[in-house]
Amino acid sequence: PYIEQIFYIFKAIKDYLKTFIPKNDDPRLHLFQWENTIWRIKYLIKKLKFKKDIREVLNRKQNTDEKKKEIQILESNYKSEARIIKAPTGSGKTVIFYIDSLLHYFFLKERVVIIFPTRLLNLEMFQNLTTLIYFLNKHKMNITAGLFIGKSSFKMASFDKKSRNFTLIPVCPECRSKISFSFNTDNIPECNSCHHKLDYIYLPEQISKVLPDILVATPDKLFWDLLTGWYAAGNLGNFGAQVIKCPNCNQYSSFLNKEQNNSYVNRESQVKCMHKDCNAKIPLDVIKVERKTIGFIILDEIHSISGLTGIFISKLIKSLKLIQRKFIGINNSRSFDIDIETGTATIAEEQKFIEKLVEKKVSSFPSEEEEYKKYFLIDNDNIRYRILVLNNIFTSLRRAFTYLNLYNFKSYNIDNKYNHLLSSKYGINDLGLGCGYLYRKNDGYAVKQSIFQFSKGLGFNIKHQNELNSQNLLFISGNSKQAEVIKFLKEIENKDISLFLANQVVSLGLNIKGLNRITLFGTPKSMNEQIQTIGRIGRSKTPGMATILLYPNLPRDEYLYENLHFYFLNCNRLFESNPIQNYNLYISEILTPNLFLLYLNSELEKNYRYKMKNYSRQYWDHESPLNRIIVKFILLVLSGSGDDFTKKQRQKIFNIIKTTLMKIEQKLVVAGQYEFVNDILNRNNLIIKGIRGTSSQVGIKINEINENYIKKN
Repeated sequence: PYIEQIFYIFKAIKDYLKTFIPKNDDPRLHLFQWENTIWRIKYLIKKLKFKKDIREVLNRKQNTDEKKKEIQILESNYKSEARIIKAPTGSGKTVIFYIDSLLHYFFLKERVVIIFPTRLLNLEMFQNLTTLIYFLNKHKMNITAGLFIGKSSFKMASFDKKSRNFTLIPVCPECRSKISFSFNTDNIPECNSCHHKLDYIYLPEQISKVLPDILVATPDKLFWDLLTGWYAAGNLGNFGAQVIKCPNCNQYSSFLNKEQNNSYVNRESQVKCMHKDCNAKIPLDVIKVERKTIGFIILDEIHSISGLTGIFISKLIKSLKLIQRKFIGINNSRSFDIDIETGTATIAEEQKFIEKLVEKKVSSFPSEEEEYKKYFLIDNDNIRYRILVLNNIFTSLRRAFTYLNLYNFKSYNIDNKYNHLLSSKYGINDLGLGCGYLYRKNDGYAVKQSIFQFSKGLGFNIKHQNELNSQNLLFISGNSKQAEVIKFLKEIENKDISLFLANQVVSLGLNIKGLNRITLFGTPKSMNEQIQTIGRIGRSKTPGMATILLYPNLPRDEYLYENLHFYFLNCNRLFESNPIQNYNLYISEILTPNLFLLYLNSELEKNYRYKMKNYSRQYWDHESPLNRIIVKFILLVLSGSGDDFTKKQRQKIFNIIKTTLMKIEQKLVVAGQYEFVNDILNRNNLIIKGIRGTSSQVGIKINEINENYIKKN
């Protein structure tokens, strides 16, 4: 069966790639994509055999010691490693991620999570994944995908009130028309042209009900659902807790349901479907009980992960692995482990960085610099993009940046000055879409207003003034609303936009169709950001054009101006490393309540009443043996089992955990006996809600601690 599945995966990949190239072109995979796929298939066959051998040993009628010895022999021949895909921007790392995720799911039947750092990138990749899965399901592969971002209703965010259409998917994968989708009577998006149903993709609010095979997610959303304790009955089924499918509505119900009692868990009765629109009684059949574990995590754009954010993501992955191992009852790390794959183009010492991030050994592909040259050669006759550096004088940088964007807009989109020249040389004028890049949001909002004001004095007609109106001109940032981001991607797909403004979110892996011209407001803070940002252009036949407008009197910009050729000819030497220091006592303190709540919620499989303060006393009372088990679990997440921590450091973390749990106990003792534990902890502000926001707050707090220490000493 695997040979047939591999065949259909590559057939679907070929059909998927055809949607990005001219009709007469024949898509082909790059050599490094083929060789990585061969490695992945060999690795999965080895892992499949390892899991089979483990099951055979566990099922034998032997004493425990003999089983342990045999398992140790099997483990010595199998090692789970993280893998880094090293390739230039625009070379096709995402295609590798899609292939590897599909192979992993079909071989091991474990779910896959692909983590992208921003909502914008998640939306774009989910749109691409929808097309790929459509081609797979044409061959009856029956695979599903889900988008896992945000906290609010995504259905509302992707619903256009004027047209009453579903706008998340801009192009129908069946008929390729750009006519929008509408929700049919079954609440499924359906193409208004060919009536194709998107019954294989799911929005964030549907994930816990359907548990899709492949998730496209932000780390913040995973953190929120796993570690904040919010609605554990519904959320933990997404992370390995027991679930059963309702035969009436075909949705999953968790055994952590508030409607259950001990008799349900003991499989003596029925489970009530947890979904309000169904409420059917499900006959409790042991065979139908499932655990939909996550066995493969792909981390893209790892250059955006550093410092405190990196520590949080590291602990998120560790806690997910350990809680799933607890759910399925396997204590040995190699009997159940999460495979990790990452991709990078612009980071120094990436191997050390990933080892810190995922706490396991890492292998790179291509492995050495000489091997890298085997796959990627510099073509001196092919110009990908040109860089123009301007030193601003006699005016403010905002004013100069505004006029520069307006001048380019007029030249390429109104006067069409270069159409004939570009068409005669490259066969296409591919410089029509421009981006103004600013890394400070305040500058972005100010330039957005001034572009429209200054356009009036340059003789722009009403049509173009309307396009540059502050209401229509988009500034895309981390603060952009879901609906605004969806609108942006739809306008890009339909070529309804000629200029937009953006900050760092646009530099993190986005492949913006038609973007081939970018203007930068000063030199980005790091070489990583600069190459990633400029790497958004030059992906077509026409070379891209990047203009950097320098800050006057800023040392970084002055250095670039004075050392221009050295700066760009030595990019690889100037890439920054992303430091992660896993030993951080303050983060250990603020994460402890979240990890305590995670462990307590995992015990709801035994008795749903443990969510209440009175029934869960054996877990939070410091004299209870079960409390010591929780301490051990939290310590394992926060300090790991590797060589990164000394005994003294582990002891300090242990003391922090004990002290924090005593504080939790004090809050619980005075609370009402039937109050929910998660409500008590949230009311007392003991639970942190997300990664990036908390990272900023922790950074400020750590700076305050350091300043106070300096003053005292």
